[in-house]
Amino acid sequence: MTKTDTIQVAFAIDQGLIEPLCVTLHSLLRHRTGATEVLLLATDLTEPQLKPIRQTVALFPQADLTVQPFELGDDALASISSGHLTATTLARIFLPDFVEGRVLYLDADILVRGDLGPLFHSDMAGRSLAAARDLPQQVHCDILARSAKGDAVLPRDLRRAEAGLDVFRTDFPEGNAEHYVNTGVLLIDCAAMRQDAERYARLRDIGQAAHYPLLDQDHINRTYGEEITKLPLRWNRLAGNVSEGMYRRYLAAHGLKDEAAVYHYAGPRKPWKPWWRWRRSAAPAKMLRWRWERHLWRRNLRKGAAHDLAEPRFANG
Repeated sequence: MTKTDTIQVAFAIDQGLIEPLCVTLHSLLRHRTGATEVLLLATDLTEPQLKPIRQTVALFPQADLTVQPFELGDDALASISSGHLTATTLARIFLPDFVEGRVLYLDADILVRGDLGPLFHSDMAGRSLAAARDLPQQVHCDILARSAKGDAVLPRDLRRAEAGLDVFRTDFPEGNAEHYVNTGVLLIDCAAMRQDAERYARLRDIGQAAHYPLLDQDHINRTYGEEITKLPLRWNRLAGNVSEGMYRRYLAAHGLKDEAAVYHYAGPRKPWKPWWRWRRSAAPAKMLRWRWERHLWRRNLRKGAAHDLAEPRFANG
């Protein structure tokens, strides 16, 4: 493998996401055609808890794993009033402290369905960050724009779009729905971020991040805004918390196909939770695809020698 074939992918987890991360890693690595360097920012993980992660990466000879312990420190966390803000939540904004060049950050609630090499080598247009627009905001803005032009849209879609954008503006009045991105898949030029030292310092202001409803995602959007290069939605296709019908009609209106390379299970409906919690979701088939990947992962681990999965805590469902 040449260096240009290699991609660097980063994750940040604590003990609550060990199994979902392993499934994400398994789906990522079994679709890769080149070398992959995996960086894990780990918060309070013991070696027994890291064991299934190491075993998963070891299934793929073209992959290497680096575990980087990550903590913000008690003083930093104590200054934050938000009880659900943790070191893991904020880890992605500190990646330039650990990476020299380009890195692809992924949330652990993701299913990869194709080689991420083309995503990693995307043209970032000289900017520090690249991400796909948040799918609901993109669809809602498009519905309102087409309605304003006189194009035919379903009345219920128009009502949902107006209501969705009203909620967005209420929760994040400083945001711009036209440019708002989802940071669950985030391509970062770490050198460029460090070079813009003043802005990177503002990004690292965790007290400011704590003021936003979606924490670091809102904070990243507020800090970089329109200067985030937009990636195609296929690289961050939200599933389970968006209207599948509205999205299909959006695609049809623009002559597009749903060619998602990444399913992102953002929101409260997670495929590893008990099935009755998501069976009425908008995308049950996509939930089941995650469960099939989990089956493949578990089967491949069983094929290996001495894979003891008793130590870590796994998700139910």
